[in-house]
Amino acid sequence: MITISSIDTPNPRQRARRVYFVEMSDYSVASSLVLSALEIGVADTFSSLEDFEIEIDKAAFKCAKQRSFRLLSMRDYTTFEIASKLKR
Repeated sequence: MITISSIDTPNPRQRARRVYFVEMSDYSVASSLVLSALEIGVADTFSSLEDFEIEIDKAAFKCAKQRSFRLLSMRDYTTFEIASKLKR
């Protein structure tokens, strides 16, 4: 079992968050949108780092898909514009 000890922002301009675990000296990086969509916070536990990352990856795909649909519903974008927005 691993437990989240803290979540911080490496840079105020970035939307990524560093997720630190009690049992590990290293950290994992996740999107703030994905963390909030999953309602992940400090003191949440996971069975392993792999399980945490799998859950994050699944939610990231869903969030990207929802964002692209939202963007496309506003106006027509080129493939390059959509890819750029999703990368950010």
